[in-house]
Amino acid sequence: MSEDPVDDEIDFKPPVPVWGELKAKLREVEVQEAMTIVGRRLIEQNEDLHTEINTLLSILREYSAEVRGRRQAQEWRERTLSKDVRRVSLASEIRTFVSALRSKSSTPVSLRPSSARDKKIIAYVLPDEQPDARQLLSSRGGGS
Repeated sequence: MSEDPVDDEIDFKPPVPVWGELKAKLREVEVQEAMTIVGRRLIEQNEDLHTEINTLLSILREYSAEVRGRRQAQEWRERTLSKDVRRVSLASEIRTFVSALRSKSSTPVSLRPSSARDKKIIAYVLPDEQPDARQLLSSRGGGS
């Protein structure tokens, strides 16, 4: 038995209409008489009911396929956004932010790290190998 109750319902096959079974067992000459005995209206209602069952079953199958597709997409997103990927992404965002904080030309004085602790944190997150804005300008022939 599958884990998904919707999948179990999809295996449902509606029974053959009673009239279809009865008609298959009759000789051709007997069909009209049996149809009169059973009643055309009852036969038509039975056929309508089977048509509706098949329509609902089709809707159920489409819905199940859509749910399965969404579930697979969610599982894929969860796999691609594993803890390592999220951690690397977060570290990258932090480095970008800290880099902007280090750049004295683009960071307001109130946001610049002033305490020794803040400077140590920034030095830990963003090693000195990356030049600040003044070093970049001086290496390109600009600056003061």
